[in-house]
Parts: sequence; C-alpha cells; structure tokens
Amino acid sequence: MLPLDITAASNIQGLPLLAEDAELAAVYHKLLQLDPGGHHFAAVLRDTIDQLLNGEVTGRYDWKTLFKTEKTHAGTLVEINLQREFKFSDGTDMDYQIADIEVDCKYSQQFGGWMIPPEALGHLCLLVWADDYKSRWSAGLLRIEEPWLNAGNNRDKKLTIKAEHRNRILWLWHQQDLPENALLHMNADDRAAVFAAGSGQARLNELFLRLQQRRISRNVVRTVAQQKDYMKRVRGNGGSRSALRDRGILIMGDYESHRRIASDLRIPVPREGEFVSARVVEVTSPSDTLTQLDSQRKWQVDHKQVVTAFGQYDHLAKLSALLKKYPELRTELGRDYLIKPDVTVGVEASPLLGDPRPFLHAAVSCKWTIRSDRVQNIRHEFLQMIRHRRGRLPHLVAVTAEPMPSRIAAIARGTGEVDAVYHIAFDSLSKAVQDVGSKQQKDDWKECVEQGRVLPYERLADTLAGW
Repeated sequence: MLPLDITAASNIQGLPLLAEDAELAAVYHKLLQLDPGGHHFAAVLRDTIDQLLNGEVTGRYDWKTLFKTEKTHAGTLVEINLQREFKFSDGTDMDYQIADIEVDCKYSQQFGGWMIPPEALGHLCLLVWADDYKSRWSAGLLRIEEPWLNAGNNRDKKLTIKAEHRNRILWLWHQQDLPENALLHMNADDRAAVFAAGSGQARLNELFLRLQQRRISRNVVRTVAQQKDYMKRVRGNGGSRSALRDRGILIMGDYESHRRIASDLRIPVPREGEFVSARVVEVTSPSDTLTQLDSQRKWQVDHKQVVTAFGQYDHLAKLSALLKKYPELRTELGRDYLIKPDVTVGVEASPLLGDPRPFLHAAVSCKWTIRSDRVQNIRHEFLQMIRHRRGRLPHLVAVTAEPMPSRIAAIARGTGEVDAVYHIAFDSLSKAVQDVGSKQQKDDWKECVEQGRVLPYERLADTLAGW
C-alpha cells in the first residue's frame, strides 16, 4: 500500500476555495514556494518549543512543566520565529503581509484551540498547531467569517472555530512529523538513569549509550549537559565520542561523512544539528552481518556447499549413495538434483526440533552478467530445489551486476523459480535507465521494480534476517 499523503487528501475538498478566493490562493502558493516540504516550518516549531523549555538552564523537556505565562507566550514566539525564518513583512492590521496580503498568525498546542480576535474577521489567518507528545504538527489557512466561529465568552471577546467548519481550513501541511523530542519520548527508566548519572559529561555518556539509533537534537544535548560548552562534551577529545569508543559506540553528527556512515549502517541519518549513536562490531565473515541483524539464530554462510548438507535435502544424500553403488541407475534417475549453489545461507537447527542438521535458509546464485544459458541454469537448479525439498522452501535469489534491463527481466520474470533478483548497482542503473534508456528498457525496468522482482543488493541481508 502506498503511504497516505494526509495533506493532499485533506486539500481535495479545499480546491474550490482556491478558485473562489484569489488572496487565499496567492498566500497559499507563496508559502509553499518558500517551504515546499514544510521542513523549515517544522524546524521553527521544534526550536520554539525548545526555546520555551530552556533546557540548558532549567533541565526541562516536558511541555507540562512550563508555567502558565510561558504557555501563553508560546503563540507570540511562534509568530516572531516564523517571521524571522521566512522574512515576512509586518502587516498593517494583521501580523504579516504575505504576497502583499494581510495575514494573522494563530498558534495552539491543542488542535482546534485557536483564539481568533474580532479584528481578524474578514482576514486570512495562518492557523498553526504542534503537539510535542504526538510529535505532529499542522499549518493551514482560513478566511475568517462569522458563520464559522463560536461566540467569545472571554473578556477580550476572542472567538474559536466551530468544529464542523474546520473542513474550510486549507491545509498547507497537515498531521506532519514534528522533529522528535527524544528526552520526552525515551523510556522512563532510561531517562531517569541519564539524569542520575552525575556530571554533565556522565549524563551525556549515558544518553548516547541508552538512546541508540535515534536522532538526538542539540537541544537535547544542551538539556542533558546543562553546560555552556555542551558541544565539547560530545566531541572526541575527551567527550562522549572518546568515552564510549572502547564500548563500540559511534556518535555521528551532521557532517556529510558521518551521514554516509549512518546511511551505510542503515540507521537514521542525522539532520542538521542532530546526532545518532550506534554500537558497531567488526564483521569478519558474511554470517557476522546476519548475526548482527538477528542474533537469535546461528547462521552459516558457505560457498559451493552441496544442498544435501541441509535438512530439507538430506534424503538426496541417500539417493546419491545408491547411485555410486549402482551406476546403471544414473541413466534412469540422473544427477541434476545434487546442486551446489554459489552461496548457501544455513541456520543451525534447534535442539528442540530433534534434528542436528542445519536448515537451508537461502540459496544465492551469483552472476556478474546474465546470458540466456545462465538464465536457464538458474531456473533449472532452483526448480530442482523446489521439487526435491522436504520441508519449507529456501529463499531462492540471484545477485547480478547485469546492465541490460532486458536481460535482467529474462531472469526476474517467470513462474516462481526465482524469488527476486538483487542488483549490486540498483540506484545507478535505475538512474541510467531513466536518463538514457529506450522506451523498452524503461518499461522492462519499471515492470521488474514495481513488481518487487528486482531489488537493491543492500536489502538482501535485511531480507534474509527478517524472513
């Protein structure tokens, strides 16, 4: 299933509003031009909440710990920080001028809780919501009209938007991810251990040790360290990087080289002003990679191991012995069931199963390039493994560097002999096909990729460990 774009889905009903209100359309398109993905808007909201918490001084990380006056001030800070980020002009009657149109800005930590002043009637309002507990935020535009509002009972006569008329809000971004407040969302026992660690340096060490493979913002570092030189406490010269190195912990920042490492490790990639820690170990054999992904199973990765060494095909060893004893049977029975895949991935059997033989988890056929005879060889070998197995079928895959989509399709298509083809240069080939490929090559590649028949080689280990 494709991911649901909540903003796009919400705006289908808002399309008539763009057609009937030219000013609304102008402001809407201007804001999307300034921030197409909403990333800058989300960063402003994250920074504003952190500014209110002021963790470096107070040690706070939870919105509930703010004073009432601080919560009241939140809307003003959001308004100021958005204006600084996007350089909106001051409005004459409202907060801003966007695309030369007066726009008021209203923020609420509770969805739907925007307080609209009477002077905003007839004007456009930028309605902003962010919830640190849900890690979600939204921003949309509404032309303020009296029928959409509840009557105000407070002293300054501020109004609220009727729930049944919130569908008139034209969402710029709706229910989007707010950068996570890692301290707020981490395990309570781990968080308590972090703050109980003693010095600022000790607390940071504990944080990176306990909160691995999660994005940690500079504000979280600042809150935990509660020191003005908090960044020094992360670095390698006496900071957490040095303290945790012997324990196998890497701390990656927003440097491009660090981001590449995180990407290669398949963990969250640090964004600007973020850190990600992870424990790493030296990999000396292919089975080590699988062990890191799934330590509950004992992996065996071998080259050219005959399938009769595995539980599903053990019975074929007896047949092989008969053929050696009675050579005349070879004419009748053949020998094409004694297969040696290029790579076998086995799993040691559990003693609880009463079978000491390893289980063949996957068979990998490795072909640098693909020709018609190699296609037939792969299909024939895998078909024999399907026919002769006793028990669950292994994962049957091919790995290749073949550059021609038509040849890849020749092995990727079929009747189920090959589960998938993993390409060692998937991204580069995909780009090349799109840039210079013929229509037929594009069609072949699209068919194989969309059907999940061709996959990036980088996903093979994850697939095997998760299967």
